Amino acid sequence: MHVEKIDNQTAVLHLPVTVEDEDAPKMKQLLQTLYEEGLQFLQVDFTVTEILRSPCLGVLVLYHKKLIERGGELTFINVKSSRLKHVFDMIDLRRVMNIEEID
Repeated sequence: MHVEKIDNQTAVLHLPVTVEDEDAPKMKQLLQTLYEEGLQFLQVDFTVTEILRSPCLGVLVLYHKKLIERGGELTFINVKSSRLKHVFDMIDLRRVMNIEEID
């Protein structure tokens, strides 16, 4: 998991193949640091991600809400895994979050 800063308000969080339960605290700290630095827009890149455990999804939804409150947005990009697409469809995630194919 690593962050690519685009500018002082925008960043891309690149996720690995598997994002496990134990990654949630690290992810939360990383996102909190970005938030405190004034981040407005975050893209979460799922290009290689096959597994995203629910505690990590919870962290992402939390920061989506925080960014919306400050006039920003968190967007999921490049969701390639059919498994993740199915899960996101089952929980109707598109209703509350923008999911885009960017490549």
